[in-house]
Amino acid sequence: MKKIAIFNCVMANERCTSSGCFKAFNNKEAAFERYAEEGAELMAFVRCNDCGHDWDNDENLAKKIDRLKDIGVEVVHFGACTIHNGKECKFITRLGEKFNEMGIETVRGTHRTHKAS
Repeated sequence: MKKIAIFNCVMANERCTSSGCFKAFNNKEAAFERYAEEGAELMAFVRCNDCGHDWDNDENLAKKIDRLKDIGVEVVHFGACTIHNGKECKFITRLGEKFNEMGIETVRGTHRTHKAS
């Protein structure tokens, strides 16, 4: 069973219930189809710390990242909300690189339907 986390955009929190992510995970649909046989445990549902932060010196973000590693997360899915105007958020791209350096796989996407913000 894979231990996964879902990482979403904090700005989307104002309009999103996260139900699309949870429905796709619970039903093993869309980006979560890959776990249909093996199974997956949702270890964390995390929001970024906003685009305005100095990500290189954000101690709270570093704590979140370390915590995901400590609890054994193997795969991080970046939510559909991390795409803005057809492009991935630059901070999510950097975060994905960081997770990959730590040996944590990253997957772009959660559920099939969303409207780009």
